[in-house]
Order: sequence, then C-alpha cells, then structure tokens
Amino acid sequence: MKSQSRCLFRLTKPAESPRIAVTFRHPETQPTRTIAGAQEFQLLSNNRIRPFEEIPGPSGIYQLPYVGLILQMKPFTNHTKDDMQQRVQSWTRKYGPICKQRLGHDWYVFLTDPGDFEKVFRNDRKYPFRGILPLIKVYTMRTQTKPGLTALNDEEWLTLRKTAQKAILRQKSINKYLPVISEIADEFVEKFRGEDRINDVLQHLLEFSTEGVGKVCFGVRLGCISKPDQTVKTETMQHVETFLDCFGNQFYVMPWYKLFRSPFYRKYAKSADYLKRQTGEYVTKHKERLQSVSNTGSDPSLLGDMISNPNLTIDDIQRTLLDVLAGGIDSTASTMTTLLFNLAKNTDKQDRLFEELEKHVSTVGLLDETTLCSLPYLKACIKESFRLVFPVPVGTARSLDKDITLKGFRIPAYTNIVFCSGITCQNSKYFEEPEQFIPERWIRDDEKYSPTHAFAHIPFGHGPRKCIGQRFAETEICICTSKLLRNFRLTLPEETRNIIYRDKTFRTPVSSVSFIIHQR
Repeated sequence: MKSQSRCLFRLTKPAESPRIAVTFRHPETQPTRTIAGAQEFQLLSNNRIRPFEEIPGPSGIYQLPYVGLILQMKPFTNHTKDDMQQRVQSWTRKYGPICKQRLGHDWYVFLTDPGDFEKVFRNDRKYPFRGILPLIKVYTMRTQTKPGLTALNDEEWLTLRKTAQKAILRQKSINKYLPVISEIADEFVEKFRGEDRINDVLQHLLEFSTEGVGKVCFGVRLGCISKPDQTVKTETMQHVETFLDCFGNQFYVMPWYKLFRSPFYRKYAKSADYLKRQTGEYVTKHKERLQSVSNTGSDPSLLGDMISNPNLTIDDIQRTLLDVLAGGIDSTASTMTTLLFNLAKNTDKQDRLFEELEKHVSTVGLLDETTLCSLPYLKACIKESFRLVFPVPVGTARSLDKDITLKGFRIPAYTNIVFCSGITCQNSKYFEEPEQFIPERWIRDDEKYSPTHAFAHIPFGHGPRKCIGQRFAETEICICTSKLLRNFRLTLPEETRNIIYRDKTFRTPVSSVSFIIHQR
C-alpha cells in the first residue's frame, strides 16, 4: 500500500483572482467533505487516473484481513455484524460515492452512484462473475461437491443457468403454479378468519413461504400452515435459518474453519448436509414415482420440469433446487412482512390498494395471469417496499476480468465491486422524500415524481445473473398480499412503530411484528 501521508487536492476559486487555486492539506486533518472535494478535483481536472491504493476507506489497522473489520464492530464501536448496511453507509458518508474495505481476506470496492453501477454492468464478463465465498469454497472442497447455481461461475454457470431459468425465471413457466400458490394462500388467510390479531407475523409468513416453496419445488405439501395461535417451525425451516445465519456471518469470524472443522463450520455443514440430503430424497422419490406409474395429471413442480430435461444431471437438479429452497423461504417471508407493515402503517395507501383489489380479486379462489396483470398499484407497493427496506444487506456484487475506471480511480481486474443499492435507494438525489412510503412514484402516469436512474433500484440484480427466483418470489408476494388485504384491513398496535432488522444473508426483521385485523 502507498503511504497514507500523501496530500489531497482541494479546488478553490479565490474571489480576488479569476485563476483557480489548489490547496494542499493532510488527509488526517481534513473533514469528510474535503475527501469528496478531492474526488471532485480529480473529476474536473481529469489529468490522471488515480491508483487503487488511493481509493478512500478505513486505513491503518482497519485494512488488516479479518481483524480490520472485526475492530469496527462492538465492543470497539456501536456497530454489530447484524447491521452491515449501516456500517457500509457510514463508510460512504465519510469517504464518498466510492470507497474500499477488506472483508475477510479480499478487498471490496463499494459504490453508491447508479451511473457507476451501469458502467460496471456494461463492462461485465461474458460469464458474469461473483467470487466464491470462503465458507462455500471450503465446504465444497471437503465434501467433494459442486456449489449451487448462485456460487457457480464461468461456462459451467451459464450451462446450468440457461437450462434452469426456463423452468423458474420465465413468467409463462411460473403461471402454471398459480393455482397451487392461490390454494396455499387461501388456506393461509382462512387461518385468521374470525381472529382480531396476528401476532409475530414473520413466523406465520415463514409457514406460508415454506409451504409454497415445498409445493412448487417438489410438488408436495409440507404441512406447515398451523393454527392462528400457533406457529410451526419445521426441521427444514430451522436448518434454512442456520444455513443463512452462517452464510451471512462468515466475514465476522476468524477463518479457523479453513484449517480445521471449527464449531462454526460444523454448524454450517450440519445444516447444509441436511438440506442437501432432503433435496436428494425428494429427487429419488420423484424418480421412483415416474418408474412405477404414469406421471400424467400430477401437480406441476420445478423438480418435474427439471428431471425431464436430458441436459440436467441429478446433481445439477439437486443443487439448483437447494438454492431455491434456501433462498426462497426466508427472503419471501421477510420482504412480505415489511410490505404488510408499510401498508398497515400507511393506511391511506392500503385503502387505495383495496380499491384495486376489490375490482379484480375475489376473496377466495384462483388468481390467474390476467388478474395479476390488472394490479399495477399492488406492484408499485411491492417495488416501493423493496426500495424502502432493501431485501439484501447493501446490494449485489461483481468481479470484472479487466480494469475499469470509476470516479477517476483505476479498479484492477478481479476486484470485488459492490453495488450499494440499499444506500442509493435512501438518497434524496435519486428519490424524492426517500424516507416515505410512496408507491405512486412507480406509477407511470403520475407526473408528480420525476423519473429516477434506471440502475438506482435493482433489488433482484441486473442482467443474465439477476436472481433466478425473482418471478417466483414476486408471484408469491402478489398472491398472498392480495388475498390477505382483500379479506382483512390491517392496522398496527399502538406499541408498534418501527421494525428493527438484522443483516444476514437477507435483511430480516428482529422485532416481532403484529397486526390488528379488521374483517372486510
């Protein structure tokens, strides 16, 4: 690394002279805005490209692998491993729209300007690359297995992606699951018929999302929908929670698991082994059913679609379904909890949504493709809720195979680049009144709100590597929300004002959220 004693440039224009003056100041004595000023000088002068080492960010001991990040957490600061987005936001506030920090052993560059997001995406590799995280790398090496679709790269990723997305990413493929998802949503709504309150809604929604994923992935009902005064936490749900907890916390533990099977590694491996084994059992049972009886008339499932594809091996199918299972349960339940909270908090928005639902959605029965296409305000509410509370901590990432220049700094090839979409979505430069829940900003014919940058809001990523479960997640959220709010009006108890979130693999509510139910 270059010495931190270098001088920064600040551009000023003295009143007594039309000439531009340059002031030299030491970075350690310079306030936050001076660093931004230095970047502005680089952009204006454009006379040299600055090296990677000069990208601002925590310095000194904070640049050490693993230890540097740990020292920025409690008890040394007020931050914890559960508020990664706040930690990154503090960096971007201090250092500007581009900064760097070490996570684990590797360097990461954090961006908040959607123009830079776009530039990186436009320069993406032939096979968009996301680095394999160390915990997955160690696990797959020890178990002699291949990672799932989310951790694959290069041509192997493209081959599996092209085949798998035909079964799950295309809306036409998802439409055949509408009767199944509608049936589960009706059962979920009926659970609260005659009740006056839903307590700990996240746990109830985890039941719905688990039941939906089980039916869509494997064509079986898991029996997760419980009574209104109860919640069920199946073994699958418990292992998914542990799996995601370990996955999200791998940067905050010393990597002893690389040397031996540490308690942290054993905890992760136990859950990963269980989910892999369970997925394998469903694949085996499905193959047995195909061999014993005709499959004509059976319920649709991703497993059925994929197993009939000669281009997919059993291993391909198993690890793809494991990704959908692990990613689809927690993320759907958490984002739906946030959406319902925003609508219960902003009852005027909920009332406008009900007017739309009353015209197109029946209290019970199938929500078909035509109906879902007739709900623009619902989709605007979902999009706004994603903006207000971004579904993943910070945002997605890329690693290019060539150098790129951003904000006047040279980013070397193979550097991890993070799009801080969750922070961008809270910036008034791109969204008016960013702290408010305003679905109208996504209605095309609403002229009050000016268009925002196309890359300022990308909750599912962008391009060929965007979330493969996007269509499935959006469909589940649309149907369940429609059913709930068509039957009930939700308001918040007096004691509920805000939700506290925990940043793990997904942003998950920590505080228990409850609703008062008013029967329609």
